[in-house]
Amino acid sequence: MRTRTAPASSSAGLPRVGQNEKSHSSSFLGAAKDGLDVYLSGNRIRELPQELWKLHNLRVLSLRTCPLLRILASYRQLGTGNNEISYLPPEISLLKNLVALNIAHNKLKFVPAELMQMRKLTSLNLFPNPFIPEAPSTRPGRIVSETKRIGSRVPALAEIALRILLTRPLGSWIDAPKTKLEQMYELPLPTGNMWRPISAHLRRTLAVCVPGSIVDDGPPSLEEDPEIHGVTGVSICPNPSHGVKSIFIHHSEERYTWEKKFPDIESLGGRVTVRWRGCQHGCLKFLDPEDGQEVGIVESQAMDIDQVVQPVFFEAGPLGFD
Repeated sequence: MRTRTAPASSSAGLPRVGQNEKSHSSSFLGAAKDGLDVYLSGNRIRELPQELWKLHNLRVLSLRTCPLLRILASYRQLGTGNNEISYLPPEISLLKNLVALNIAHNKLKFVPAELMQMRKLTSLNLFPNPFIPEAPSTRPGRIVSETKRIGSRVPALAEIALRILLTRPLGSWIDAPKTKLEQMYELPLPTGNMWRPISAHLRRTLAVCVPGSIVDDGPPSLEEDPEIHGVTGVSICPNPSHGVKSIFIHHSEERYTWEKKFPDIESLGGRVTVRWRGCQHGCLKFLDPEDGQEVGIVESQAMDIDQVVQPVFFEAGPLGFD
């Protein structure tokens, strides 16, 4: 199925299919019987909505900006309808059936490392975009930035509690059962004067990670919350030495690499800036080249949470975080 749309009236979110649009699905976000191809050029899109990651039958997603529209807009001959996407969330990897992604002519400074895990993705158009320039390097092979550490070596208690509550025990990551939060508490969590208040940031985090878990005031604008990109969902640490999948909500460190190819894409048409995130300090050391060779797997120096905190027990009482 191939879906095209008229320009959207809002800069955020995705437009609906017109009434005269022929489609196998009853709505843009409905479930089609076959694969879904979506073309959204020139729709003034700045942010990608969470609903997009539920389209598991999505095969083709085009978010590019037409170069001609950009040129005409610069001469004020046409109102700007360009897409201006500056951030591609890691949740793009939830689109397991995506085979083609075009996000050229936007405002990306980097792409998430999760994009490299999409094994069915064979067509990827990322240029041009204003990617972060390559870091200087005298080593052959992959170019790797220095590590930027965020916060202290031990994650905050609220982060540790969230990692426990948002774990999905057993099953695969896609078909996993409910999170521990959903298993232990009746949702949505109650609010009001009779209940312990939950901070706006935590409400936003829960609303993003477990939709419907709490009454949310809606996503803040970019002007209201400069950290809006800090929480987009539950992520998995890429460190290969973790015995089991280690999840995080807020990462503890980040690094950049500059890639000319992905595992299933031989050439990207240039060096692409890729951002990696680790759940603890030392998790991204595996990116370091060894003796000028290709990047190998090395033992992480990160500490296990169980080594630095006592066990945390949750009971079915009022939920609160300090």
